[in-house]
Amino acid sequence: MLLVPNLSMKINGFLVFLIGFLLVVLLTNLYYPLRYIKYLMPLAAMPIYFSYSRIKLSSPSSKYYFSILIFYVIIFLFLGTNDYLFSSLSSRYIPNVVFVLSPLLFLIFIQPLFKYELIKIYVLVIFYFNTLIFILTEGRDFVSLFSGSISFSNALLASEFPTESNLAYVFGILLLFFILERYPFGYKLAASILLILCFKRVVMGAFAISFGMYWLSDLLKFNPRKYRFFLATVGVLINLLFVSFTSLIVKGEYDNYIYDKTGVSTDRLLMGRKSLYTIAFDQVGDDGWIGKGIGKVDDAIYSVYNLPINLHSEILRNYLEFGIIIFTLWLFVIFYQNTFSIKSFSLFVYLNVLLLTDNVFIYFDIMFYFYFIILIFLHQQEKQIEAQQSES
Repeated sequence: MLLVPNLSMKINGFLVFLIGFLLVVLLTNLYYPLRYIKYLMPLAAMPIYFSYSRIKLSSPSSKYYFSILIFYVIIFLFLGTNDYLFSSLSSRYIPNVVFVLSPLLFLIFIQPLFKYELIKIYVLVIFYFNTLIFILTEGRDFVSLFSGSISFSNALLASEFPTESNLAYVFGILLLFFILERYPFGYKLAASILLILCFKRVVMGAFAISFGMYWLSDLLKFNPRKYRFFLATVGVLINLLFVSFTSLIVKGEYDNYIYDKTGVSTDRLLMGRKSLYTIAFDQVGDDGWIGKGIGKVDDAIYSVYNLPINLHSEILRNYLEFGIIIFTLWLFVIFYQNTFSIKSFSLFVYLNVLLLTDNVFIYFDIMFYFYFIILIFLHQQEKQIEAQQSES
């Protein structure tokens, strides 16, 4: 049974900012030209953070977010300085840095207002708001599903569906969270239906892989935290294999095989990604130890299409722009940082799969939801540590 959360007497600062953020998301979904307003949210929250007197920088959550923030800032400053001194700074450098840092900063600034006992309210507000957004933006197309002319097999092959929406990324996170936290069946069912209706193949695949990892780890009583170094190393290797595989696709090594098996070209199957990957490899190149610099992939694609088009692979973009040394370090650090529990590991696997074929790393709302769920898992870890210390 789905229940509307009782907000009476439970309004707090974090919830106010969360609702404000969700209203902005709703507005930008209804009127796309305003989509960049979300990236100004940290400016609204910053005064609250610096006026808050009970900030615990020694807490696991603060250590996590500030270590990630400092790490990113060092990478961006190094690459920016290198470009400025030895080549040229891309016009996309500052926007891309802002896109990456904004959701992290927003969560950091409102984190002191977070109340552990209100977690369910926070999550359900996110769920109901995004369900409302789906109804408002895809409701008319949802009605067309009952015409009986929709073929799911063709939709899977062509990745085209009347109600296809980027909200799939959100419902994938929520469905995984509902399962990990053992929410009532109604929430899992509703999130599953919405995920299917949003029909993003990569999201459905990411959810299946991340849930499979969680189920297997739970079955074997496997504690990822004990093997963080090993799992981070394996994660880096898998992503490097993806980069190598992508370079072979660009060279046309699998064109005949894909056409024989699917009846469509490689570029069609990948929704035009092969053309974008080819431009990235040809113009940016993959032989730099340091990388070509932030924004250079965007510049290369723009030079061909004269349009701002994303590469649709954050892993490939960062490999080309960071260079193999910084790219490997970046992957290892974020894998290591997010492998502090079975739940956090499963959530990061979900994100990593998305990063292979999309640019969610610069999507404010998706990354905010990721950091928010990580915050919940960090607080759960803190509660477990406190309980163990009180028992000893």
